[in-house]
Amino acid sequence: MEIEHFAVEYIAGALHKVSPGELRNVLSNRYFLGPRQVRAIIKNLLAAGELSYTYEYGASYLEISVQRPLNVTKRIVILPPGSDLNPRKSSAAVRISTGASFGSGRHPTTRLALRGIDAAVSLSTAQLDDKDSVLLDIGTGSGVLSIAALQLGIPKAVGIDPDPCARVEAAENAVLNGLASRFIITNQPLSQLSPGEKFTIITANLRYPTLVRLSATIVSHLATAGLLVLSGIKSDEQALVMAVYGEKGFACRWQATEKDWVGLVLQQRHC
Repeated sequence: MEIEHFAVEYIAGALHKVSPGELRNVLSNRYFLGPRQVRAIIKNLLAAGELSYTYEYGASYLEISVQRPLNVTKRIVILPPGSDLNPRKSSAAVRISTGASFGSGRHPTTRLALRGIDAAVSLSTAQLDDKDSVLLDIGTGSGVLSIAALQLGIPKAVGIDPDPCARVEAAENAVLNGLASRFIITNQPLSQLSPGEKFTIITANLRYPTLVRLSATIVSHLATAGLLVLSGIKSDEQALVMAVYGEKGFACRWQATEKDWVGLVLQQRHC
């Protein structure tokens, strides 16, 4: 149903927590519905498991339910911890516990980063045969990006995040997916990485000013023929990001848009 689909997408694309009252107003104004009709639509979405209530500081909000599988690409599916779904060979089933850290897969920037990782892994097939290939995940959050990359064949991942809660959640999710031995999680700042430390894929789901500010450091840690997976970019910022990385010799190998957000996979032109 168009209205229910719009309601789910509205919440998925919001940059803030959406209250029931906000969603009621949005649906009423867009579709000229009465209060009873809107309440019925929200009730149906809750009953179907598409939405769920969350509570914070005495206020209630509507969020996308994390109790159902989320197919992000043909190979990547995000599952709740208790799911018994058995993925196909060469697929990435990523089990993520609900927590405070960003990265449940319900936001467009996370989905675009995951799609970019899938594309980057496909473009890096030869490099993945090297047991020393490593992915760097800047601002790892829940660890969802690293875990997906590991499930797709990257031998090792390093996730950096200054937030201690995020690091704990990422570590728990690594254990949940049986990947603790291949996923290193640290609070070491990007600026303090060894100058000679290189990564096959670097992923950064960050906002435009940070992607620009860190561009020189990010590029300095990319291995020859390596790939950058960038997300957190608004559509009207894409040209600015490309200009900054283009000056450093990078060209776009893949891109996608969702809800006015853009995901990019970049590689040096001579590769």
